[in-house]
Amino acid sequence: MAEDEPEYLDRAQLLAAWAGLSETDRAKIADAADFMAAGTGEDGDALMQEALVRLIAGSRRCPKDKPFVAVFIGTLRSIAHQARKSRKRLGPAVPVADEEAGVDVPGDADPVEDLIRKQGRERIFAAIADDAVANELVEACILGMSRDEMLQLTGLDIKGYETKWKFIMRRLRKAGGEK
Repeated sequence: MAEDEPEYLDRAQLLAAWAGLSETDRAKIADAADFMAAGTGEDGDALMQEALVRLIAGSRRCPKDKPFVAVFIGTLRSIAHQARKSRKRLGPAVPVADEEAGVDVPGDADPVEDLIRKQGRERIFAAIADDAVANELVEACILGMSRDEMLQLTGLDIKGYETKWKFIMRRLRKAGGEK
């Protein structure tokens, strides 16, 4: 193996990393999965299962020098992105009300809370849609990641991190009509 090639966790190490997650890390991953599942047609548990399968099968790899949680969340993000792209190609799904099966239908949730939550996220992500690193930082912030975790996730140094946040804030002010 070349000296500059990263080493990756093998199947046993991945399973050990998954089994060794703290309750906090599991909650962080579950929150990330639930957040990223919006607009995919899947629930957070399905995304988590798919991410774990991809990591164990080797179609996604986890470098030994990266935190397992950050790589797992990156895998969730990738799966969710692919699912959203697929849904856009297929067009919107029409929900079918099935009270006996317990299927949620629009209108079951508080529409005001739902609208505020969606418009806030949509406005933020629309303002930075053309910048993948900015998207990663905002998602990581929403998920409650620490600055160090964000630095490892994005590969930015401190100066790059601070510059990217200034960029994000400028974009949000501009999108909100401020100068």
